[in-house]
Parts: sequence; C-alpha cells; structure tokens
Amino acid sequence: MQARARLLLPTLCIVAGALRPAAHAGAQAAAPAPRPAFENLRFREDWSKAPSGDPLDPLKHIALGEGGAAWLSFGGHVRVRGESVQNFLGGGAGTRTDAFTAVRAHLHADLHLGTHVRAFVEGRFADVSGRELPGGARAIDRDRGDLGNAFVELGGTMNGVKAAARVGRQELLLGRERIISPLDWANVRRVFEGAAVEARRGSLALGAFAAHPLTLRPLRRDIADDVAQLWGTTAAWQAPRGGRIVEGAILVKSLDAVGTTPSTKRSAATARVVTPLARPDLLLEVEGGAQQVSTSGNTSYATMLASDLTWSPKRRWTPSFALGFDRASGTAAGERAQSGTWDQLYPLAHAYAGYADVLGRRNLVEERFVVQFSPLPAGRFRTGLHSFQRASTADAAYDATGGVFRAGNAGTSRAVGTELDVTLQWRLGRHMRMDGGFARFAPGAFMKESGSARAYSWLFSALTATF
Repeated sequence: MQARARLLLPTLCIVAGALRPAAHAGAQAAAPAPRPAFENLRFREDWSKAPSGDPLDPLKHIALGEGGAAWLSFGGHVRVRGESVQNFLGGGAGTRTDAFTAVRAHLHADLHLGTHVRAFVEGRFADVSGRELPGGARAIDRDRGDLGNAFVELGGTMNGVKAAARVGRQELLLGRERIISPLDWANVRRVFEGAAVEARRGSLALGAFAAHPLTLRPLRRDIADDVAQLWGTTAAWQAPRGGRIVEGAILVKSLDAVGTTPSTKRSAATARVVTPLARPDLLLEVEGGAQQVSTSGNTSYATMLASDLTWSPKRRWTPSFALGFDRASGTAAGERAQSGTWDQLYPLAHAYAGYADVLGRRNLVEERFVVQFSPLPAGRFRTGLHSFQRASTADAAYDATGGVFRAGNAGTSRAVGTELDVTLQWRLGRHMRMDGGFARFAPGAFMKESGSARAYSWLFSALTATF
C-alpha cells in the first residue's frame, strides 16, 4: 500500500507532462472564436456554432446534410485520481490506512435535428483499484459500462421564451448543489430517470421535474429506484450585472413502504440569495430550507441554514476571504428518531463540511474560514479551517452519505471535531487540469466519547482531460 501511495503522485505528474505539449500546441494556434465553457452538466453546453482554433473543434460541431439544421457534437472526459488515507474516519475495525486509484471515462453524443428535437446519450465507465477500506469498492466507485445521461428533448423559442422538455436519464442540479447535485466528486456521478421541463426568458428561469434516482449496480445495468421518488419546481433570477441571484424551490421526496419500514414523505421549501453588501467585492450568500416530514400519521419539521460572507478585493493574486456558518437541525430528546433531523436529499457532500468527507449536513453546526488566491493565472490555491458540532446532543453525528456515523447516545458532548483543508488546482491548457490536496480531521470530545478517535489524514491527486 505504501509503495502504491509513493508512486501515485509521480505517475500523475508524468502523465500530465506527456499530455501537456498537446494542450500547449493548441494554445499556440490561432486565437479561438468565442466558445462555450465546459459545464458541470455537459448537456447545458451550446455548440450550435462551429468553433475554431482548437485541434478538437471538428468533434464539437459536425454538420449533417445541407443547410446546417441538423448537427452532431461529441464530448467527454477522462479522470484519474489517487487517494491515500490514514486512520480512515478516525479509526476503528477493519483496514483504516490505505491507498487506491480511481479512474472514470465519459463519452457523449449530442444530436440536434433542427431547432426542436434533440437526443443526448452518454456512455460511462468507472472503476477503482486497491480500495480496502470499510465498504471496499463501493457502488459509487464502479460502473463497468453503462449509460449516464440518455434523454430525448423537445424545445423551441416563442415570444422570447426558450423552453425545453426532457424525458429519460438525466442529471439534476440545484443552485450551489447543497441540496441536489450530480455529485461530480464521486467516481460514478448521480443520475435520475424521469422527466423535466424548463423555460427561460431573459434573467428568469423556471423549471419542474419528476424522477427516480438510479440504483447503481457496478456489474449490471443501472435501474431506477422505484421506491424513491423526487419531484419539484424551481425558479431562479440573476441580475444582468452586480452579482445578485435569487433562487427558490419546492421539493418533495417520498419513500414507499418496504417491509416493516413505513412510507415517508418529505416536503421542502428552499431559497437562496446572493447579494453584494455595500460594495461589489463583498458578497453575502444565504441558503435555507424547511422540511415537513410525514410518516405513519405523524408530522414533524426540520430546517437548514447555510451562509457565507466573501470578500474578494481587487489585489494581486486575486485573493478571497470567506467566513461561513451552517446549521442543519437534529432531533431533540424525547422525539421520534430522526423526526426533526434535516434530510440532506441529494447533495454534493464533498464540497461542504470539509473535504475529508467525515460528516454530512444532518444535525450539524459548522463554522469555517476559507482563503483562496492564484499565485499564477493557471493555478488556484485554497485553504479552509472548519469546526463541527452537533446541533442536538440527543441525535447522532451523520456521515457524508447521510447515514449514522456515531450514535447519539454514545456521548454527551456537542464537539465533533475540526478540520484543515489545503487544495491546489492547476490548469494545463484548455483541456487539462491537475488537482491535489490534503485534509486532516482532528476528533473532538464527542468522537472520543463514542469510539475510536484518531486524527484522520487524507491526501489526493487527480488529472482530468476534458473535450
């Protein structure tokens, strides 16, 4: 294991060095025409106008027939990531110190038949090698050949309103991904199966969807989870200038009864606001939600609040400084288990509550301070310091997936731990990116009361190629 860990970073650096000349050559070509950025949801990209100036541009817009009404675009990415951990999640039974490698590859085809009909199909492959931590090779680590996004879309524009309806497999994303996310950090991205409609006019966008999450089956075809259903309506407005954003959503997650487990319905109202405070370089973001939980004739409520105050002065190295506070409710003493615990739904867990992925947004209070800067235009350095407590001492501490990490009755302290994160992102031209980072989680009093409480260290490096 140690040998594999020592070889991991040099191997990625060698691969990056071998591929960098191609990216550099592309950068030395003629100045490219304006082109879409690579999006988190790749089907959001608009390649209707043929780009130029990059060796891979012939793949982005292929005219079919005369007139240019029908066209085809190809895209995809490959990511190789290595991770090394010591005292995984604070230690305990089983293998807790390990090093492993995860790789994934996506390839998609985007077919447009005129301005109203579209078909988007994405194939994906993901695998992990050497992961011997508890859980082994998990479902989110392996998908040996399946479809990700795969839908048909009908759309058009009328009276300034651009509308579209999609049916099939598709990724969903809401705001800053605290509530619904395709979960890009996982080796297998999160996909739903269902229908979605959206309409946009100017700065206003409206949407609605009804879908089932996919059940990941690494060696067989993924299938829709018929027990779980998610539907919702969304609205978003973004000011043309000034950085102001207002978003809202009504979401319903229902779980059908299975065996002795009763059916549960969670109705949530969420809102997010981003606005400058007195000056354009001082930005406040607040996101919150309230859930009504109905099960077996009982009704209870849960809440969530997330906030960040970010100062981004116009200085050398484009620094930013952020103070954040989050709170997700837990269940008070004497109440039904998890009746008042916020359900984090389908979030991007990795980007929040620390990069070590110890805790999830349930029964959690977090304070953080984050600093970012770019010593060179191609690189971005980030460091964050986090402090975690339980919102209710009668409730458990929950892991990044939303499951119980340490039982609530195992200790009386609120203090779960602190974490230091350090990451660096480096772009090697338009198509290549390297990432690396380190996190160290220091257990607090509650972890010491409830079981193994060793300091947990996590190290990663990754190389991603996108076209």
